[in-house]
Amino acid sequence: MAAPPIAIDDIPQIAWTATSDGRMLSLNRAWYEYTGHERAKAGAVSLADDWWGKIHEDDRERGRRELLEGLKTHATFRQELRICRADRIDRWCRIA
Repeated sequence: MAAPPIAIDDIPQIAWTATSDGRMLSLNRAWYEYTGHERAKAGAVSLADDWWGKIHEDDRERGRRELLEGLKTHATFRQELRICRADRIDRWCRIA
């Protein structure tokens, strides 16, 4: 029997799921509340574009590189990235 799907919308922190090659599969409710993005509008772009579009441009290249390396090796990783909030202010967030 397959494991039940992860209910990431029930997690109060920002959470997402991704494939080992970095393709975003889902972003949770906390992400949309924090960034002010609406799921319906986000559906018009890929989830990866939605995610990386809210990451400060100076953090994107390093963030992508470290995320892909962590996903590829299944290693624990931590990042600090600036994420743009709904009020358009960038705040440092720790990603683990």
